[in-house]
Amino acid sequence: MNVTGGPDRVFENSSVETLIPELAGASATGINGRVGNELVFWGYRLADEREANLYACAPLEGVDCESRIRSICPARGEEIARYSRSGLVRHLDCQAVGIVGTGDLTPNCEDQETPNDLVVGLMQCR
Repeated sequence: MNVTGGPDRVFENSSVETLIPELAGASATGINGRVGNELVFWGYRLADEREANLYACAPLEGVDCESRIRSICPARGEEIARYSRSGLVRHLDCQAVGIVGTGDLTPNCEDQETPNDLVVGLMQCR
């Protein structure tokens, strides 16, 4: 699954440097993704030219964030930083059958965003 929104969709009123000090001077690469529905990551080129992924995982009931964080990198990776931050978690509750309106991007779905504590960090793939 592709991730089209940036970290600003999850962390309101925070720059990435505020969330993760190691991202000072970094630039987004546009290589984004997810592991399941509860972990999303965004690619960055750090100030020292290394590439790393900023990730956010919602440690909800039944969600193994540790396993999902390790799955960001196809081969092994190295975790550079980890923090606990508050962010918005999106919940979609969709019905199989319903009526679709013109321009409805999530037809037949109830869409909610709720604040939640998240596991946030940087993972560098090898």
